[in-house]
Amino acid sequence: MAEATLGERVADARKRKGLSQKDLATLMGRSESWVSQVERDVLPVDRLAIRQKLSEVLGVSFLDPAAAIPQSAYPTAVHTDLDELRSTLTGHPALAALLDQDDDGPTLAELESQADDAWKRALDSDFGQLAQIISELEQAARQAKGKDHKQLLAMLARSYQAASAGFARQNEADAAWLAGDRALTAAEESGDVFAVIASQFRLAHTFMRIRRFDQARLVAVRSIDSLNQFETAGGPPEALSLYGAMHLVLAALAGFDNDRTGARAALDEAERIAGIVGEGRNDYDTEFGPINVQIHRISIAVDLGDAGEAIEIASRLDPTQLSNERQMRVLLDTARAHGQRRQIADAVACLLEAERTAPEHLRSHTVAHQTVRDLLGQRDAQASEELADLARRLAVLP
Repeated sequence: MAEATLGERVADARKRKGLSQKDLATLMGRSESWVSQVERDVLPVDRLAIRQKLSEVLGVSFLDPAAAIPQSAYPTAVHTDLDELRSTLTGHPALAALLDQDDDGPTLAELESQADDAWKRALDSDFGQLAQIISELEQAARQAKGKDHKQLLAMLARSYQAASAGFARQNEADAAWLAGDRALTAAEESGDVFAVIASQFRLAHTFMRIRRFDQARLVAVRSIDSLNQFETAGGPPEALSLYGAMHLVLAALAGFDNDRTGARAALDEAERIAGIVGEGRNDYDTEFGPINVQIHRISIAVDLGDAGEAIEIASRLDPTQLSNERQMRVLLDTARAHGQRRQIADAVACLLEAERTAPEHLRSHTVAHQTVRDLLGQRDAQASEELADLARRLAVLP
């Protein structure tokens, strides 16, 4: 019999003490998400101090050689440190920036490069590096003056938006809300009205994650009202991208409400705007364009039970120019559609490809977990070893 991994040993010790993952997280001073990742052997525990604390809390030694750091269960390496980013937000790096007047920090060009990198870090779930970027931008923004100050605030807003999106995708809704609010404040101070609306876009997505649909709708409608003046071909592409992206929010909300007419009207308006904006842009990191509209059509078609339509759209789509997270979402929604049609093998194939494309996003996605549970409940899927293995990696099965 294979020797238990560190994560398995932690989970077993926790259950023996009658603790929930939330209980252990509290005792460790960590998040529930961190405990879940450790127990699934997704997040290595290589710091002696953390292993020592685990040993003290659970009454089992995790310091012996048998507790060697396991390899990730995922086909590609997963880098994440939600707790470091959460701690950065909690401690608010502006405090250190206000007290420390050291001018020997990174140059403006170096900080701009880091801000450009923030979204990649968020999409890769490399939250530790994102925390460092935000801290350095806070330091620089609080000390700069004039034009540099406004420019740095805009960079800071963008980095907080990345953090908000990253937290939302990891189902850390409270942190996503906080980061989104920080982004909004920095955007307002920068004087960039479109950055303000981009921050509102992140908040709308956070509200959808926590199922506060009325708040999400209010944010989207108010933003659209503010952008109405730009909704013709004569408007700047940045404004049009945000206008179209907010219509995708309305479409998703209509899908949640089973409002087929409202969803299609919002999608059609987004598609019209996407035709004006064109492909290949990524204004305010929205990835808005014709392909992204089709991705939303797939997702909303599945929500409305139109599985055939979703599969047909997906078969015509090439999302490879978009981020790995967006590609993963297409595959996940296509798997959902196949599941609705009881096409188990096709659904599993899509899920495995989604795992290879963006494992760090798939493993924490509640829709992925529910999709796997739904498939496991179908008689035709019960003999699928690949599905069972995936369910274990996602912690859907013990």
